[in-house]
Amino acid sequence: MRLLLDCDLSSHGLVRLLEKRRHDVVAAGRVIGLRELDDPDLFELAQRERRIVITHNLADFPDILVDWGQSGRVHHGCVLCRQPPNAYGEIARRLDRWFVAHPTPRSWRNLAVWL
Repeated sequence: MRLLLDCDLSSHGLVRLLEKRRHDVVAAGRVIGLRELDDPDLFELAQRERRIVITHNLADFPDILVDWGQSGRVHHGCVLCRQPPNAYGEIARRLDRWFVAHPTPRSWRNLAVWL
């Protein structure tokens, strides 16, 4: 899967675990130019690149998803993570289950899930 980790989940440990699972990962917190973007702009960038957004920002991203839905725009998936940001192994295991349940990029269209 093509993933974009929000700044709050851009740890090297999580990136490494996801890359070992053969995901194409961009960690916004590790890319100059991405870490400065406002959340709506980061989400829009992820959509242009057809990436699933994974975020720990439960304050802003639900509203972003509602705005996208109300405007009729299609998104490529979003994972709202309630796990502690340093629980890399648990986050990766829970993502594995979602990726088994939804194994194709198409199955993630307009899908938002809690982790």
